[in-house]
Order: sequence, then C-alpha cells, then structure tokens
Amino acid sequence: MGTKLNPLILFLLLISCKTEKVTNDTVGSTEKEYVIAFKKSVLMGCLNEITNNEFGKSLYNEYNDIGLYTEVAIISHGNVDYASSLGSKYYEKLEPVNYPDVTGKKQGYSKCINYAFYNEEIDSIAKAKYRKLKNANMGYEYD
Repeated sequence: MGTKLNPLILFLLLISCKTEKVTNDTVGSTEKEYVIAFKKSVLMGCLNEITNNEFGKSLYNEYNDIGLYTEVAIISHGNVDYASSLGSKYYEKLEPVNYPDVTGKKQGYSKCINYAFYNEEIDSIAKAKYRKLKNANMGYEYD
C-alpha cells in the first residue's frame, strides 16, 4: 500500500525552508538597549583602567562572570572597544584629590559611574553610533 503525503505537511515543510531576508528593521537592538550597552562598556573601560586591566579579568577568572559578552552581542566588538577606550581615557585624566586622609588618590569609582551613565557627551556618542548603525545599508540572507 502506498503512502500518501498530507498536503498540509508538505506545505509546512516547504515554507520552513524559505530563505529569510534580514534587514536593518529585523536585526539589532532598540536605541535604549544600545545606549545602555555602550554606557556599560564605558564603565568597564574606566574600571579596568583603575585596576590595570584586572577588573574584567577577575570577573571572568575568579567570579565566573561573562563581563561584556551581552554588550558585544548588542553593539559589536569594535564599539565595545571604542566605548571602553573612552572610559579608560577619562580615568587617565582624573586628578588626584587633596583630602587629608586620601591625598594623592583618585576618586575613580564614583566618577567613572557618573561619566558612563550621566554624561551628556556619552549619551550623544552612543545615540549617534546607534543611528549610524540603523542607517547603514546592511542586509544579508540566511537559510
């Protein structure tokens, strides 16, 4: 006795093999997600500068933390590196404080948080990079 192929199953098989076109509208993240990922990367660069690049290493090696893994997925390696470099350069420019009990030390931790999350220049840079990404002519197909 022959096997009869169900037309519904055949249809489902055919549409599941369709090539999907991926465009700027279907790839990436929202502006808010992008900006937050950019700011986290700025903070990581600043904290790494404070600790001579030990902060990120210790997250991964000692605390089983993936660091900026998600941020790389959202904004790319290049943009994570760029944002991190902004944080690093910011910390380098900080002047030591002259409080009696901490003379010569920098107020890095709180200044890095303020710079990464509350600085208008960082907001502007992140939003400009997001707009550039969204306006880029990128599209590819995958099966």
